[in-house]
Amino acid sequence: MSPATPAVKEALVKLCECGCGLPAPIAKITSRRAGHVKGQPIRFIHGHHGRGKLRLRQDLAERVWKFVDRTSTPDGCWLWTGSRNRQGYGTIWVNGRHRQATHIVLELAGFLIPHEGLQVRHAVCDNPPCCRARTICGSAHGRTTGTT
Repeated sequence: MSPATPAVKEALVKLCECGCGLPAPIAKITSRRAGHVKGQPIRFIHGHHGRGKLRLRQDLAERVWKFVDRTSTPDGCWLWTGSRNRQGYGTIWVNGRHRQATHIVLELAGFLIPHEGLQVRHAVCDNPPCCRARTICGSAHGRTTGTT
């Protein structure tokens, strides 16, 4: 007879199903509503269930530019064809919140938009859905940039 071998407890490792590649945590309690079984890995890390694999892999620039009609209007605008807010500015979902498309376009062009103290204005066209970086500029709160 062979000597008794001690029982080896294997750790269960399962990756988060959102595609992030991080190990999913182990359920502390059984929850029928959430589909968790105590001691078993859960499907998603908290907050990762809304992430789509396509959205994670898709580059932000690709997501933005697919909503911009680059065929210029007579005044040189590139119009946003995606969703818009009440003021008519384009919006896109980035990092869990809606962002103005004009801000994202400026950031992709290399400009930094601080959270406070600077507003994005359309210096040339005054057309809210326009996303052409050269027609957009920044100005201090309360000031407008006029074209001469």
